[in-house]
Amino acid sequence: MDSAGGGKVSGLAPLATIHLAARWTFVVSEWTDRQRDYSYSTAGLLSSRTLSTPSGYPIRATTITSRDGTGRILGTSTTMLGQTRLTETLSWTGDGLPAAHTLARSDFTNNAAYFYADSSRRLIEERLNLDGTKRWTNLFTYDGGQSSRSGVLTKTGGRAPPGLAPPMACPNQF
Repeated sequence: MDSAGGGKVSGLAPLATIHLAARWTFVVSEWTDRQRDYSYSTAGLLSSRTLSTPSGYPIRATTITSRDGTGRILGTSTTMLGQTRLTETLSWTGDGLPAAHTLARSDFTNNAAYFYADSSRRLIEERLNLDGTKRWTNLFTYDGGQSSRSGVLTKTGGRAPPGLAPPMACPNQF
């Protein structure tokens, strides 16, 4: 951006450049009237972050409620205007990959689980909630299903539970 607040991005039409400049100005003005506070543990790990009004009234606060022995987050809690709106729970595999991730709000809880190939440790399956009663499974195939290859994602697709139609007619193939 130049000193007048405008900017030029190579390859974009002038209208897009104006939009980018206007968006940048909006983002800057939105954040300059708020205070952000970050708290850290004695080990130097983030323990909370708070967004407050200029007078110091907290709007949103996220607190890390627990960590494992290596410092990975196991739980968080997010409050807005003093009320808890979201809690998050994570678990990890022995080699540090996400195993499960739960996001809970007052109206919905998403329990996601992640599964990995034994030898390559690539993500091969993701299970998640669509709503309170329906779950969805995403499946991932690498290198066309051939082992000992470079690890290029070649196919994605979903497996719907009984009675729920898949969102696409056929899986994505790359």
